[in-house]
Amino acid sequence: MKKKKNNLLFRVLALALIAGLLIIVQVSLVREIKSLTKDINTQEQFLITKKNFNTSLLVEVQKLEDGSRIIPIAEQRLGLIKYSEPNLSVEINSDELEQINHIIEKKYE
Repeated sequence: MKKKKNNLLFRVLALALIAGLLIIVQVSLVREIKSLTKDINTQEQFLITKKNFNTSLLVEVQKLEDGSRIIPIAEQRLGLIKYSEPNLSVEINSDELEQINHIIEKKYE
């Protein structure tokens, strides 16, 4: 009978020890998960901040690259002239054109 009691006591103590270890592991895992979740939230906020900063820099670049800003600076400070189509008109006299065609035909005969 004493042997059965010792065996039962051993089993109960072993079960209690295993349960205690499982509880300790559970608590440590929950704490680790909470810590990692907090780190994730912190990093997400950091990422949002960086994205907003990046967007503001892109807007600033677009403002600086705008033609309405660049053209006056180029004209005033650098003395550049904005290219525009030349206003050329060529007048052709039909008599002169015929004369030129006649000369070309003679040359290649």
